[in-house]
Amino acid sequence: MSAMSRLIVLVVACGLSAFLGYQAGRPTVVASPPAVPAPAAPAVEPTQIGLIDLSRLFAAHPKTKVAESQINAMREQAKIELQRLRDSGDTDAANQFSKTRKEEIENESGRMRKEIADDLVLRAVNEAKKRDLNLLFDSSGKSLNSVPFVLYGSELIDLTNDTLRILENN
Repeated sequence: MSAMSRLIVLVVACGLSAFLGYQAGRPTVVASPPAVPAPAAPAVEPTQIGLIDLSRLFAAHPKTKVAESQINAMREQAKIELQRLRDSGDTDAANQFSKTRKEEIENESGRMRKEIADDLVLRAVNEAKKRDLNLLFDSSGKSLNSVPFVLYGSELIDLTNDTLRILENN
């Protein structure tokens, strides 16, 4: 019989004894059920928290400079083409070109930024896993009120420099 079953039987027996004693007009002494020890709490490992400055890594990423130069070249080429259309007097074509080309450049810039950010996040997560971290925060992030996301941390592990070295070596 399990401990829980024995406890239930004891409680029922005590209750029945008290009821029968009350019915007979005799005072009844009810014994307390034996204390059941609580199960031991599992050992809790301390939470390992790390930080990384993704803005700093983004600026240092080799692909960032390449992407910036490509986007700047696209903008310069668009300016030349836009000026050529304006000089020809075709304002409708110039306006349409300006709108379309601006959208294309923004989309390409966003795609390039996402590719670099995805690479950095993958590297950061891999580094965090190597160090058995439970959480990893981007210390460059800001809240809606422009307050840093991480205000204070004691004994936090900063992965920025290690990840930067990995970037430089690749």
